Formats: sequence, structure tokens, C-alpha cells
Amino acid sequence: MIRLVSLSEPSEKTREFFSRKRAYAFTAALIGAVIFLLIYGFSSLWPTNVSFLYNSTDADVFNHQLGFDFYRISPWQNPIGVQSYYPYPYESSVIFSDSIPLLAIFFKLISPILPEFFQYFGIWIFLCFILQGVAASLILRKLGIGYIKTMFCVPFFIINVPVLFRCFHHSALAGQWLILFAFLLILCESEMSARKRTILWALLCSGAILIHGYLFFMCGFLMSFSCFYQFFKNRKRISSLIVFFACVVFSLLAYWLGGGFLPHENVIMRGFPGLLFDPVDLINPLIFSSFLPRIDYLYSTESAVYWGIAFTAFFILAIVFLVLNRRKLKPFVEKHRFFFFLTLAASVVLFILSEGMRPRIAGQMLFDLIGSHPDMELLAILSTFRATARFILPVWYLVQVAVFYILCKGIRSQRIFIYILMPAIILQYVEIVPRTAKGGADSLVSGYTDSFYESFDTAFTSEAKRFAFITTNYENIAPAGVFASHHGMKLNTSKACRGPKNSVQADINDWNAGKLADDTIYVIPAGYIVFLKPQLLPEDYLAYNCDNLICVFHKDLLKETPGSPSELLDHENLYQVMQEYYDPELAATPIPTFEEF
Repeated sequence: MIRLVSLSEPSEKTREFFSRKRAYAFTAALIGAVIFLLIYGFSSLWPTNVSFLYNSTDADVFNHQLGFDFYRISPWQNPIGVQSYYPYPYESSVIFSDSIPLLAIFFKLISPILPEFFQYFGIWIFLCFILQGVAASLILRKLGIGYIKTMFCVPFFIINVPVLFRCFHHSALAGQWLILFAFLLILCESEMSARKRTILWALLCSGAILIHGYLFFMCGFLMSFSCFYQFFKNRKRISSLIVFFACVVFSLLAYWLGGGFLPHENVIMRGFPGLLFDPVDLINPLIFSSFLPRIDYLYSTESAVYWGIAFTAFFILAIVFLVLNRRKLKPFVEKHRFFFFLTLAASVVLFILSEGMRPRIAGQMLFDLIGSHPDMELLAILSTFRATARFILPVWYLVQVAVFYILCKGIRSQRIFIYILMPAIILQYVEIVPRTAKGGADSLVSGYTDSFYESFDTAFTSEAKRFAFITTNYENIAPAGVFASHHGMKLNTSKACRGPKNSVQADINDWNAGKLADDTIYVIPAGYIVFLKPQLLPEDYLAYNCDNLICVFHKDLLKETPGSPSELLDHENLYQVMQEYYDPELAATPIPTFEEF
């Protein structure tokens, strides 16, 4: 049996081995991998297991997968991140479907050797857990924290609400290890040449923009912080300017390649600012605690920054240590006062940005900088960053690093540190994971199962080019999108962050004008008949009913009879049903979209 006391008395050789960067990184990566498997298991890692994404009740999840599916089948365009299959006929970008463009572009390149059904989101989250642990361990190592203490701190950087809440929900934003690596670059800059600094910062920022725009903003902010510090404090003026402008140029180039500079015409720009940070949410369990009831006020889960019972206790303990050691702290702060002042100023700026233009505390709005008559054009541009709550994440991680640094230095006995941290890790896991980590696959299912898909899988010829889905309910897009993308067809609507304003309305107008396209399959959920003018279908068109989805298409598109549960509809009967449910008032009103600010 290994005695804990022996862990605090390693031999010189052991101490030397475990002080190496490689040992820190490898062990932290292993911890991240184990935590992922404990939470999600192996099923979500399987590349052909797409069913849990398509069948997710979270519309964002299946939209991210569909974004890749349509991008994969669309022809290469210039810029390479652009495609016009989803939503058709407008050009869109894999950036706006939040499909992690960096991975989407890579897997599109090797698409010919991939299976028909393929997903990389499980692999991505797995890598995020590993890289989150690696980045945290290297930061603590750089700050002079020992190997054992560091490895007991690492789980808190992974088992936390900001990371777990994003996994298999808004998966790109789980890449918060980019923020930690930005911190690490700041800590290591004095040891690097100007060339190395430029390369690493440019790679980090341009990589971040091809993962998610919010992560780029935060990494870019930290890069600017670093350049400002090096420019004024260390007088590395030329090199700092080179780093800054190199990052800007390479990031803009990466964003252009990803198709980020598409025009705003015909695009829904979501409201700004609607998803703000609330300081109380740091201690407000919201929906994230297995033990505590939430503080009851209006909230947005975008402000997913709850610390948890264990970390809140550590934060209080760290404050106590600071107070008890204030005399020793004062000369240290004075020696690095420029850095501390700059860090504080940067944190305040991020806090203000995260509060947005309608700041609130405990749900109460303090003031409103937008007013009742906002500048819609300005807000349309700003809506790219409508969830301003996310901008608090660098400050959140800065606090986390500071707290564990203080604890590691304040608790000198390694044995006592382990006795405190071990139950705290268990508490953090038991409290946070059951309520926060949702969305992973429960079982291994290759491919996809759906009544419409199975009925019409082999029914159509290759002449079927487009799938017109008459709906505004984005929850219904998954089955239509899966069918269309896996049969090489374009889809007229999407749930992208910049989705189409009027593509569905255009198809309704064509239907009402009797202009049915010969290469298009029209699919109408039963509840949307109210928008369509009753008319007898032309003789050369067929209509089927499958699970309350009415499917209309030219008979030349039919290769073989659809399977069960679909049934052929008589034209007269369909006309009578449409007459019964048609609502002229609704039909005269443009179909609703999410354009409200």
C-alpha cells in the first residue's frame, strides 16, 4: 500500500522527471481523457454514430451536424468555407452553422474516404477535454506549482459549467482551452523570440476564428493585452506591432477563407444584446447544481458561469489566505504593479462588454443604452456577438488560475492539499455533471433512423435536386436535412446563426402561384397547410402522406414506390383537406422569421 506521506518525499530522480513539461502535459491529457469517458463513455466517439446528434431535442446540435453534411456534399467554392446547399438558394458559410470550420474543411478534404454517415463532434469534445487539462497543467507548472498539486487542480478546469454546458450543445464553444493557451503564451513570452511569439499568436488567433468567433474575440483580446504590455513595459515596440498586425492579417484571411465576409442581405441577424452576463450567476446554481435550488429571477443560460460549491469554498479560502499574507503580498504587487493594473483594467473592460448595453444584477436592469428606438443596422452588425455573456470567460479562468495558485502556495503540506482536493473533486463531479453534462450518446448507433427517411430512402431518382421544406419550426429540420443532405439535395431553410429571411416564403409564394419546380420535392407538415392556397395538383404530380408530412413531387422523380408508413394521396381528397384548413389571413401574412431584435 502506498502511503500518502511518501508522495511528499520523492527522490531527486523522481522529482526531476515529474518537473518536466512532458510529464505535466501527458498526465493532464490522461486525466482529461478519463473524465470524458466517465461522463460520456465511448459511444459519442464513434464516427458513424450520428443518430444522437440528429435525434437531439436541442435544435443547435443537429444544425451543427447538418451544417457539415451539406458543406460536405456541396462543390468547392471560393472562398472554401462557402456553400449554397443549406439554405438554398443563398450562399452561406460553414462558419454560420457553427460546425467548427477548422474540422469541417479538413474532413471535407478527405470526404471521399469517409463513410456516408460521419460525425466529428465526439472526437472534438474528447480533444477539448484533453487540451483543457494540458493547458491548465502547463499554466500551473509555469507558475511554479508542483506536479502532484497541479494534477489535483486540473479536474476543476474540465469539470466546470462553462465547459460542460457547451459540450454537445454548442460544441465549438467547448474549445475554451484556446483561452488557457492564450494565458500560457502571455506567461511564456519573455522566454520566446519575436518570431516564435508572432507565429504562435497568429496560429492561436487564426485557429480560434475557424473554431468560433467568440473564442477569437477573447483570444484576440488577450493577444492585444500581451502586445500592449510588451510595447509599454518591456519596450518591445517593433516586435509587439508585428505580433499584433500579423494576428489581425492572418485572422482576417482565415475568416475570409471560411466564408465569414458574406453579405448581410437576405440574412436574419439575431437580436443584440439579448444574452448578458449577470454577476450573481457566479454563485447562482441556475439549472446546474444537483444540490442547490436556483436563485429565482429571469436568467439566460448563456450566463453559464456557476462556480459550484467546491470552487466557491476555495475562492473564500483564497481570500482568507490573501488577507493573512497581505504584508508579503504588498511588495510583490508593487514590483509588478504595471502588470496587475493592466490585468485589472482588461478584466473590467471584459466585464463591461459581458454586461452588454443593458447591464443587470440579479435580473434587475441597471440602465438601457439601446432605448426603445434602436439603430437596427448597427444592431444587425453587432448581433454577431449577441451573447455578450460569453466575454466574461477570460476573467472567469483568470480567477480560477489565481485561486488555485493561492491555494497551492498557501497549503504547503502536500498531504493536506490532497486530503482537501480529493473530496472536493468528487463533490464538483457529483454536483455539476448530472445537471450540466447532457447530450452525449447513450448507445452506439451507426447511421440514422426516421420514418420519412426509411420510406423514401431509395424512392427518388438523381434528378431530385432540391428539398423545399414548408415550415418555420426549426425543430423539424433534422429529418428533412438528413434526407436532403444524404441524397445530394439542397434544402431551402436552416437554423444557422445567419439563416435565410424568406426562402420558405418564396416556396409558399411559388406554390400559391401554381409554379411547382419539376426537380423539387415539397414537404409540408400538416400544421402548415394553412399557409397554402388550395389547388388541384397537376396530373403529373404525386402526393404522399408519411407521419403527417405531405410529400409532393413530379412523378418523373419517382424511382420506386415508397415504403411503409407512407400512403399515396388522392388529388381530390388533398384538395378538400387544403380547403378545410386554408387560412387566407395567415396566407396573406409573410411567414414569421426570427428577425426581432
